[in-house]
Amino acid sequence: HRCARTRHGPAPRHRTAHPHQNERGNKRLFSERCQQCHQPPECGQHDVLGASLAENCIDCHMGMGYDDSIQLETGSDIHMPLLRDHFIRVLPAATDQFFKQREQSE
Repeated sequence: HRCARTRHGPAPRHRTAHPHQNERGNKRLFSERCQQCHQPPECGQHDVLGASLAENCIDCHMGMGYDDSIQLETGSDIHMPLLRDHFIRVLPAATDQFFKQREQSE
């Protein structure tokens, strides 16, 4: 049995699904949405990443972290999931992490 909890107790059961639930992990799709207004050459990393920017704006501009107001309760434990926030900005630490992971995968 799992139930989502908020800081104030169990989450309401009538909550609708997250609007991006069926799109989870599709960085290209989310990046395409960014690029409806922002073009890859505008990015400070364009000279380094070139055309691959079209595939992933997300890792550098939408951070991931824990939100202690969102907890998942399992039979014997409580977990706080790692989530992307929806605050879009330049994140130097996230950009550094992106490049480290990119170097390791090459």
